[in-house]
Amino acid sequence: MKKYMETLQIRQDEAIRLAQATKGYAFAFQTIGYFYWENPLDSQKAMDNAMDYLSEFAYRKIWTELSRKDKEVVLAISKVKTGEIM
Repeated sequence: MKKYMETLQIRQDEAIRLAQATKGYAFAFQTIGYFYWENPLDSQKAMDNAMDYLSEFAYRKIWTELSRKDKEVVLAISKVKTGEIM
């Protein structure tokens, strides 16, 4: 959040929204920051562009390289509200 505030010169609430969208993923942090930098007046467009980019060039690639069992585990985790497994 602090890095987004410093680099992009944005309010804390907007920086928190961007930081939460990364879900701790460093490449998402960079990608969201880049698209926000490119579209400072339209944060929704920036976020949409970043998510499209991540889906195409990161998340889809990760998904295709998972084993069948790994995909089952990921899908099961995604259905749990907390995102945690025990």
